[in-house]
Amino acid sequence: MTLKGWTGGLGKMFLVFTSSGEGSCMGGAQCAYTTYCAYHGFFTNSSAQTVIYSNEPYGNTAVCQKSGTPSPNGNPAADAASSVATHEPTEAITDPLLNAWYDAALSEIGDLCAYQYGTNTWDSARANQMWNGHF
Repeated sequence: MTLKGWTGGLGKMFLVFTSSGEGSCMGGAQCAYTTYCAYHGFFTNSSAQTVIYSNEPYGNTAVCQKSGTPSPNGNPAADAASSVATHEPTEAITDPLLNAWYDAALSEIGDLCAYQYGTNTWDSARANQMWNGHF
């Protein structure tokens, strides 16, 4: 952030992605694909700014995809990656400081529909949405 002159603040978020086969751990005991598939958090930088971020490990479909969930585009790894890339920012908007919205099971808003893509009912069962006449 310092090198690029980037600043923190509640109106900004940094998404950190890892490549295939590369996970991450927080505190050594909680690791990608065992404790989480992705997460969002925050810290205070040396300029006393709140920095909102998400940790987005490469989508491991064996763990980070609901069993039996069809891939709407035939690429389960891309589906898992796009799911967390939308899931975590949505949660960070509603709960940037990890002290706001969650349900009785401690799930945040994005957890309620994660990895659910809908049924492929369009275009001979190859698509689950149609936008402006395009599947």
